[in-house]
Amino acid sequence: MTEIPAPAAATAVAATPECISTPSASASSTPPPPPSSSNNGPPITIHPATFDTLQLHSSLSAAGLTASQAAAITSAFASIVRHVSESTAASTPSKVDFASLRAELQLLEKADVALVERKLENAIARLYTELERSENRTTRWVFGAAATVTALAMTFLRLSSSH
Repeated sequence: MTEIPAPAAATAVAATPECISTPSASASSTPPPPPSSSNNGPPITIHPATFDTLQLHSSLSAAGLTASQAAAITSAFASIVRHVSESTAASTPSKVDFASLRAELQLLEKADVALVERKLENAIARLYTELERSENRTTRWVFGAAATVTALAMTFLRLSSSH
């Protein structure tokens, strides 16, 4: 987020029609969130946007606006900056959001791994079943071929011995 810095000599003030010269730390009254103490990565800190309301008020007055007009415009601008800063801070993902996303991703990965494992186990079981069927067919063929060769050999021997 772009921060509008105040000059070193100027004081940032909240622009209200009642009190134009009251010092304020920033245009936003929301303090930045405290850094998280968990070790899930670097802390995410949202800094509120600030700008020098006194300088804006002075510039508007110097441009020919009345003090009340300058105060109203400065106040509206401060409100807009505050609103944008708060909505940006609210929409910025926090470490908690990232942690929950990481946990959800890990659960999905575990579920995917379990699904892949089940599919592999089923594929392996089908391969073993097909291998057993092939072995059975091969065994039957070998025994059938051996019995045929034996029968032919015995027939040949009978024919040879009878002549």
